[in-house]
Amino acid sequence: TDPLLLTGAAATVFSIVCIIGVINAINMIDGADGLAGGIVSISLAALLVIVISADTTPDLAPGLVILLGATAAFLLFNTGMLGANKKIFLGDSGSMFLGIMLASYYIRMSQGDNPYFPPVIAGWIFGLPLMDSVAVMDSAAARQPLINYCIKYKMTAFMTIRHSLKPLPVTPVILAGGSGTRLWPMSRALYPKQFLSLNSEKSLLQETLCRAVQCCAAPPVLVCNEEHRFLTAEQTRATGVRDSSILLEPVARNTAPAIAVAAWHVLQQDADAIMAVMPADHIIADVKEFHQSLKNAIEPAKAGSLATFGILPSRPETGFGYIRADNQASTCSEHALKIQEFVEKPDEATARSYVKGGQYYWNAGIFMFKASTYLEQLLMHEPDMHHLTQLSYQRSQEDLDFIRLEVESFSEIRSESIDFSIMEKASNRVVIPLSSAWSDVGSWEAVHAAGKADENGNVTVGDTMLYDSSNCYINADSRLVATIGLEGIGVIETKDCILVTDLARSQETKLIAQHLQQNQRSEIDLHSVVYRPWGSYESLADDSRFQVKRIIVKPGAKLSSQKHFHRSEHRGVV
Repeated sequence: TDPLLLTGAAATVFSIVCIIGVINAINMIDGADGLAGGIVSISLAALLVIVISADTTPDLAPGLVILLGATAAFLLFNTGMLGANKKIFLGDSGSMFLGIMLASYYIRMSQGDNPYFPPVIAGWIFGLPLMDSVAVMDSAAARQPLINYCIKYKMTAFMTIRHSLKPLPVTPVILAGGSGTRLWPMSRALYPKQFLSLNSEKSLLQETLCRAVQCCAAPPVLVCNEEHRFLTAEQTRATGVRDSSILLEPVARNTAPAIAVAAWHVLQQDADAIMAVMPADHIIADVKEFHQSLKNAIEPAKAGSLATFGILPSRPETGFGYIRADNQASTCSEHALKIQEFVEKPDEATARSYVKGGQYYWNAGIFMFKASTYLEQLLMHEPDMHHLTQLSYQRSQEDLDFIRLEVESFSEIRSESIDFSIMEKASNRVVIPLSSAWSDVGSWEAVHAAGKADENGNVTVGDTMLYDSSNCYINADSRLVATIGLEGIGVIETKDCILVTDLARSQETKLIAQHLQQNQRSEIDLHSVVYRPWGSYESLADDSRFQVKRIIVKPGAKLSSQKHFHRSEHRGVV
């Protein structure tokens, strides 16, 4: 007999483990991202190839073809390739059915007088979800977050061309310190837009992290505001990113100082390190093209150039800054163009001429250069900033998962953008064209443009009902939102605020934010749900004499002990 075949008790144990393991593996990876459909499709395709290639009559082939067709359709639907603007998941029944069917095929094809393959091969065919199951159980045992978006993202990418991307020898630096309110009421000062999940199940920060991990070989460095440290750490952990560094700014000082402290940190690891600097709140549709543009910038960066990335404009946009490039390639690379000038946000007529001219690019705010090159330029053009950022980093302290920059030195730094302080003054600057759909998500109109619209041009999120409405963006966070006869309108609903705006004028949302700030309204800073390292709380009732909160504590987490002299506190555990 074949020593690889199982008999007796061993066969029984194999069958039980196979059934339970496969069912649980599919259940754990099931979600609206279509991952379960993709992984199961790969396994079914492998089994089908084995059956067809065998000398015996392929009696199992029809069933495999039917299952493969169903799972492939499920995957295509969820990825939007069939034109759908919705997503579905298998649920317990669906995942159990697929698990039982797969397990039965593994047992049937590995046992009997004429098996197709020995039992050990089943583990290789279904290895990916089994490893994911082990990772989930390990996370549960360690009381760590169970959701691992980045692992799922990479495994889904296994079925696409993205998986062929080779990480580049650069360090991604992610600027996550913004506290903008242009997407109010979803974005608040203490919960800004980089932490929002707009048109995806992942937040903008998590999307950026996943792009960075795919494209760059070194662990990412994040720079964020101290008030956002736990949100940043939690979302970074949830993506499965390991060995990241999080630098905490005690006060906001714009992009030039943030990049400088990141450069000082990166130099500690590698004196020749190249940094790919990217904002945490952008949408880049084509990861493959983004990877190629980063690759094109490596040679200019090695040669000592400051490379920025430009988007060829698809429309006259008055909300972006522009870069005027020389038509002649730079001497350091055929992919790099010399920069003639940086142009501030133009009016409508000027923007139209930029689109027709072909020499102008949208300023994407993404950069690549050697850390040492940036600091040399900083010393040349902003010596005080160079000195103070170095001092603040040298005096920094490690605190849990964070590196706290020294407050006194950092607070003395003048707030400046990298464009104004360095790029507009430097002579060794080039622009790398980036040919991908891109958005800085600076308004609700931009969110609408980046979303998947239905046949009427509407983009909806949450519980919505639209009648005779077109080209609208409707986001329902906590209740049903219904519309009748609207055109080009944005409705953004949260538990405590509702914004209704003409999408064409949605950039003016900042005026409402300014008014709220001047009147010291809490709606500018906080959502009704406030997130903390141990979980979250929501204020249900607030009066001068009492306050009622709903508190949600994560498994394994704990609240700090408190003592009150002028009020009592009562807790009910559900």
